[in-house]
Amino acid sequence: MYRVRSILLFLLMGGLVTSCAVSRMPERYTFSSDNFNIRKLGDIPRSEYNNYKKFASDGNAYVIVHPAYYVYIQNGSDQGIDNDNMDNIVKNFMIGQVRKEREFITAAAKTGKLVLLVIPGKWYSRAYIDYLNTITAGAQSVIFIESKSRNSGRISKNDLVKLKDFFLNLGVTNIVIGGGYVGRCQDHVYQRLSKAFGYDTVAIAPEISSFAPSDISAATVKMFMPSGSLFDFSFRVMTTYIKNNKGNNHNLHPNVREIPAF
Repeated sequence: MYRVRSILLFLLMGGLVTSCAVSRMPERYTFSSDNFNIRKLGDIPRSEYNNYKKFASDGNAYVIVHPAYYVYIQNGSDQGIDNDNMDNIVKNFMIGQVRKEREFITAAAKTGKLVLLVIPGKWYSRAYIDYLNTITAGAQSVIFIESKSRNSGRISKNDLVKLKDFFLNLGVTNIVIGGGYVGRCQDHVYQRLSKAFGYDTVAIAPEISSFAPSDISAATVKMFMPSGSLFDFSFRVMTTYIKNNKGNNHNLHPNVREIPAF
């Protein structure tokens, strides 16, 4: 039954979804990370690092924070898909953000680009596992680490040390961050990586980043997409919004750049 619901949701995300039919996601069942068909960074021995160098031959690494957070993780009566008071244009935009993120991860996996997923630790639904396994298709170039909780993008010191060693060994010189939410969990990862690798090395990519529904309005969405198309947004407007949407860290001035061409 869980797989059926997961596939249904996956198909619904192929277009604009305004129905509340998926408002009961995620299911309240816990599964371990052993169910993912991609490798956990902590399970990769240093002796195997050379096997991953081909995926970062261009120097790029893509870090996606809490993929599909809005659809599979966020919950509550005053936020998320089941918020009937949310403007339809915002609902559509939220689903559209996840769709763009999904298509990017799928394309990166198929073309052998180095992708690190930051998965919300200690919390996995069957549907979420099925979703990630579907879009990554077990690609060797896609790996993951876990954040400390589903409501935080903070990663452990041990994972950060391992990640720094891994990326440096692979020759990574450009780290592109996507996922969500901007000014929230995404910032936790951005701050840690900027400190570890340097400000000029790390940047947020608006094209694959997600904004919290409580941080945007219908007017904001219209500014993001002046033509009304989810795939025709204003990079300048989104960049300005990201730089100004600093969450609780008012000293953060994130570096923002477009995704390098594959």
